[in-house]
Amino acid sequence: MITNSNWISSPIDIGEVCPVFSKDIRLRKPIKKAELSVSATGVYEARINDRRAGDFILAPGLTSYKSRLQYQTYDVTDMLENENTLSICLGKGWYRGRISANDKTINETDGAVIAELVITYTDGSAESVVTDNSWNVSTSHILFSDIYDGETYDASAEIKELGNAVINNNISKSALIEQEGECVKEQEKIKPVRMFTTPKGECVIDFGQNMAGWVRINIAKAAAGDTICIRYAERVKNDGTELDVENLRHSQSTDYYICNGKENNTSWSSRFSYHGFQYVEVTGYKNLKAEDLVAEVVYDDLEDNGTFECSNDIMNRVYRNAWWGISSNYKGVPLDCPQRDERQPWLGDHAMGTWGESFMFNNGNTYAKWADDIREAQREDGCIPDICPAYFNYYT
Repeated sequence: MITNSNWISSPIDIGEVCPVFSKDIRLRKPIKKAELSVSATGVYEARINDRRAGDFILAPGLTSYKSRLQYQTYDVTDMLENENTLSICLGKGWYRGRISANDKTINETDGAVIAELVITYTDGSAESVVTDNSWNVSTSHILFSDIYDGETYDASAEIKELGNAVINNNISKSALIEQEGECVKEQEKIKPVRMFTTPKGECVIDFGQNMAGWVRINIAKAAAGDTICIRYAERVKNDGTELDVENLRHSQSTDYYICNGKENNTSWSSRFSYHGFQYVEVTGYKNLKAEDLVAEVVYDDLEDNGTFECSNDIMNRVYRNAWWGISSNYKGVPLDCPQRDERQPWLGDHAMGTWGESFMFNNGNTYAKWADDIREAQREDGCIPDICPAYFNYYT
């Protein structure tokens, strides 16, 4: 798959706004099967007729991008109609976000997507729809997204047509590989356990559990131009006066939703960022109720290998805390933290931790995939990076 496609980019620089690449597709006859393969220099979300293809969050995933860039293949047979629009929204992700700023060879690459839709008809014939310069490019409502800093979504933003995509020959297809590791997915939903107002009048919601993911908010009604701000934190200050964000360092960990005044029980969450948190502070939305919010937990789609329970409640809590800490740090590779401006896959951490993790999770495929990334990141002199992918280029 994908071998006949081209990398395509926006014809003009649109700054931080996430572009959307789209193609209208008309089916000529009844279909038997349709498969869509997609990758990107960044993170993407593919949709057919405004329905999301697959459930992989932050696809195509985290790899040693210079030599290994995964693509995903989705069965979209049941999603196609006679008239279709295939669209791919592109965010920066790990590839081009602030997290990889020190690695200019990937960070300064133009954002690009590559895709191929293979349609097999019931009469045995087939055709492929590939990315090329016939695709259209437009802006989106996502004005900004970054792994560290969060996302800004403007529901009132004018969608601008940018013209046809340009073929990007600066990106090689040689690094493309089929999906190897586990998919990152929305695994569960957690409701708030309490909501309180700080002495400064700020509304804080406690979900009762430290996790990685984001908050989905239901917006009943709002005025055009209202800006709903969701700030994430793992804790509140001891006196309960405000969020404690000191441990986030320079990570902003904040999502914004700018209203267009047409909200009517509108459900929204960020798409191309995630946060480590237990608490959120919500401002800019009147009459907020706890039931308007739900936390969506995001980590690799791993099976539990086993469980632990004993008569000592402290030991049971230690086990559950470890379970949450480990799962929160599975994002295609095992990371060191989900909240601050680091979130790096340190080899030292997991050389020690993988054995214990394997008693909790069936993580063999995750570590086998990561071992391939480590091997590809090894230098000619034999040096292995302290982290892999080596965004900060820490070598011993």
